[in-house]
Amino acid sequence: GGFGLRPVGIIEAANFTKVENSALVLNTPFTIIKTIGKKSLVLHGYMSLEEEGNLFNPIRTTNPLNILPVKTNVVILILESFGSEYAGLNSKQSFTPFFDSILTQSLFFENAFSNGKKSIEAVPSILASLPTLMDNPYISSSYGNNKINSLATILKEEGYTSAFFHGATNGSMRFDGFAKQVGFDQYFGRKEYNDETHFDGTWGILDEYFNPWSAREMSRLKAPFLATLFTLSSHHPYYIPENRKALFKKGKEPICASLSYADYGLKKFFEEARKQPWFKNTVFVLCADHTPSTKSPFYNQRTQMYKIPIAFYYPNNVKLLKGKSQTVFQQIDIMPSLLDLLNLNKKFYSIGSSFNDKNTDRQAVAYIEGSYYAFNKDYMLMFSNDK
Repeated sequence: GGFGLRPVGIIEAANFTKVENSALVLNTPFTIIKTIGKKSLVLHGYMSLEEEGNLFNPIRTTNPLNILPVKTNVVILILESFGSEYAGLNSKQSFTPFFDSILTQSLFFENAFSNGKKSIEAVPSILASLPTLMDNPYISSSYGNNKINSLATILKEEGYTSAFFHGATNGSMRFDGFAKQVGFDQYFGRKEYNDETHFDGTWGILDEYFNPWSAREMSRLKAPFLATLFTLSSHHPYYIPENRKALFKKGKEPICASLSYADYGLKKFFEEARKQPWFKNTVFVLCADHTPSTKSPFYNQRTQMYKIPIAFYYPNNVKLLKGKSQTVFQQIDIMPSLLDLLNLNKKFYSIGSSFNDKNTDRQAVAYIEGSYYAFNKDYMLMFSNDK
């Protein structure tokens, strides 16, 4: 596994060659060691393939909305632990005032769900419309080296460049390897930031520094571009610098003040982004990765433990994407929705569906510890042990 802070995995092969050649970097003993003892997926026969095809088809075709200019930039902000209990317009006691102000100028989905409970599960859901439906997250599974389509690969065909920003130590949660595997041109992490005075002592570079730096680095990308920024300052152990602690609202849980600090980091990003030439020609997606752990009996319910805010924000003309939507929406719906917003004519693979798809009975799906959940309107369906 090498002499790094953590052993390398199969997906890291993408960091050393072109994606299509990654199998040449690997060898049989290494892949056996990495996969031995891990469960593979079991093929079930609940229905015929014909019946399955009539019920669900993951091969989708875009339906261009034609409300945004052609070649609009895309910035996806994945916000660590910004669950609906403490963040967003649905929260009874929000600790994220700046984030909430952006939601009032956005197309905000009130009934939005994450497709997992971990950061490593959120990235494939958001960027490749691939939900977690097995115990081992896709990125660290034996399937992580599979060729899949993503926003990066689809937009690359349209002339977009792409970059993934995450202030953590490079290699954390395999994000750098996954980004390369699914077609991102560049990755920016703690190594690229290269200033340890802003290290939080545990995870990586504090949001208040990394976020505005990322906004400036985005100006170096050739337009049109796709950029993803995954924040980290609201992750356990909820570190806040001593000179900042008095500034932020405290709550009943340690994460509350940390969310306020992360919200400050988000504000710093937008303050810097507004100065950049690309800002007005950009559509932003703001989305939590998952909900935080909680002691609340209400938010511990399966009906609530996946509830997150998701919003689309277009600052050049907020009237084009504005308002509260009551429809069920989920992380895996982000990719197909963006493809419609970008006016593309494409066939692509997606478990989720665009908010523009009027022919879909909207639902959200989740999986945890052998149980599957489907959320539809006012109902939740649970499927466990084949029942």
